[in-house]
Amino acid sequence: MADITKIIIMGGPGRSGTSYLATALGAHPQIATFPNVELKILFERDGLVDLGWVLCDTFSPNRAKVGLARFHTLMNQLRNGGFDQPLLKGAGVYAGVNRALDRFYKVIAPEGISRPMSHAAYCSAARSFFADVVSLGLVHKPEATHFLEKTPHNLLAPQALADFANASWCLHVIRDPRGTAVSLMSKKWGPDTLESAAAWVESYYNQWFNVKDRYSNLGIPLTEMRIEDVVANPVGCGDYLLATLGLSSMPVFAHADGTRLTAGRSSVESHDLTFLDDRLGALVERLGYPANWMD
Repeated sequence: MADITKIIIMGGPGRSGTSYLATALGAHPQIATFPNVELKILFERDGLVDLGWVLCDTFSPNRAKVGLARFHTLMNQLRNGGFDQPLLKGAGVYAGVNRALDRFYKVIAPEGISRPMSHAAYCSAARSFFADVVSLGLVHKPEATHFLEKTPHNLLAPQALADFANASWCLHVIRDPRGTAVSLMSKKWGPDTLESAAAWVESYYNQWFNVKDRYSNLGIPLTEMRIEDVVANPVGCGDYLLATLGLSSMPVFAHADGTRLTAGRSSVESHDLTFLDDRLGALVERLGYPANWMD
């Protein structure tokens, strides 16, 4: 099933509207997802990228043992509702993840012991594992022709998306970086000062601009969309994205609400607004937002 399914990878800097867009697009009858779940197995810490680096580039028996244990811990957290996420739902999904892991481990760690691997061999095994997981997400939506995975920072690793996910199309969701910075401070895992939040946002986009051109080099279609444009024109943006995917039109963004996008701005002191305008001015201009956040 996964072999004929187009894989959509959605991402962004975090706190940019990706969760809303993933839920809305996932309501389309031809797009399957694990609702409200970020798989985190591609580019997040201890995922497939890190495990491949250990097995292919920096192998030692001890490092491989630790790398495999960390990957197993990541998978346990994912399937048991860790990361403040729902469980991977659906009849047979939990057992299916176990079977997918068993098949993966038989290739990368026969007899329970990892071996040094070539990149080609590891990529093949990782791609098969990801396809097995995708298949589980399609079980309860057999009419789906696309599967959508949304973990925000996946898009900073285009080579991994080509190697492991066989990505068919990527969607980069952008939000005014000043709004992202303020929103980050509301999360327990985010920066705790406005200065560090601004630096965090800058670091994301510095890397994004470094890797963006690699998408065309890898032949992976990429679309960038501002969440503010979705709020301003939900029908037009929805039609555009679905047409890009070759899917039938439906009002997936009919209930787009921009209230949360501006709520953070009203709580920021005027001197902090000035700081954000000054500190993120070059980035704001490059992304096409007005220089004054109050505009």
